[in-house]
Amino acid sequence: MPKKIEKHGQKFDNEYELSFYEYLTGKDIEFEYHKKVNLIPESEHGKAVDWNIDFYLPEQDIYIDTKGLNKTIAYEYLKKRLFQEKFGDKIHFIAQAPVWYQKTFGKVWVEYEVKNKIETLVRWFKKKYEIKGRIDKFDISELIEKIKEKGLMPFYKI
Repeated sequence: MPKKIEKHGQKFDNEYELSFYEYLTGKDIEFEYHKKVNLIPESEHGKAVDWNIDFYLPEQDIYIDTKGLNKTIAYEYLKKRLFQEKFGDKIHFIAQAPVWYQKTFGKVWVEYEVKNKIETLVRWFKKKYEIKGRIDKFDISELIEKIKEKGLMPFYKI
């Protein structure tokens, strides 16, 4: 299990949680950290199923779960589906956008699924132009147009 990060008097599960925490505090956005939500109540068939969602933003009435590296998160999507069945579409999985994307669009965060699609487009772009390494030293206007065309825009709820 990854080592927790201690900072600001809090324990964070990973650097993405810490980064989002610092983003929210820097923007003076009110939030609750590790908001516990009951997905399935206790019954004769078993214990209750709860989820400690990374952040709850009461002013927007949305829940944010930060994601990092591309990995299989099937269990997370099961929890998301259970959450949506009970509370609606108030839950968002978000990730930090690549630095070049942040500079282009002026926003740090994207939906997790959007991040994966952006990375797919970047691989296509690098292959097409035989680019090794970072792309921010190249004319990426074609890549930016593809991103806009596909609606892979920043997370604007915060």
